[in-house]
Parts: sequence; structure tokens; C-alpha cells
Amino acid sequence: MLAIPLANKQQEVIGVLQFINRKKARSLKVTGKNSAQAYTLPFDSDINVLLQASQVRPESQLKTLSYRKI
Repeated sequence: MLAIPLANKQQEVIGVLQFINRKKARSLKVTGKNSAQAYTLPFDSDINVLLQASQVRPESQLKTLSYRKI
């Protein structure tokens, strides 16, 4: 699992992005403990940097979602 703090313009943490079960291949299905151990990989530092760098302005996305009827 990888968790990245989600901050607003004032650098206040307003949430957390959580990534679970990085699989070795998209076609693999994790159905239990054995397949989870066999088919998943840890998140390495390169992926961590990439995910942090690719964050969009979260507060604008959250405001957009709050105005939509879900």
C-alpha cells in the first residue's frame, strides 16, 4: 500500500491518496491471501515520486465533485 498526503494551496493536509495492490500484470486477479502474495509488488521510490508529481490541484477537483449530484 502507498499513501500520499493530499494538501490544499495553504499546504494543509485535507485528505490522503491511497494506492493498494500494485499488481505484476493487469490481467492477474487477486482473489485471496495466496494470490495477493504472488501477484502484487511493493511500490518503489520511482512510482512514489511519479504519483506525487502527477497530483492535480485537489481542492479544485473536490469543489467540482461537491457541486455534482451523485
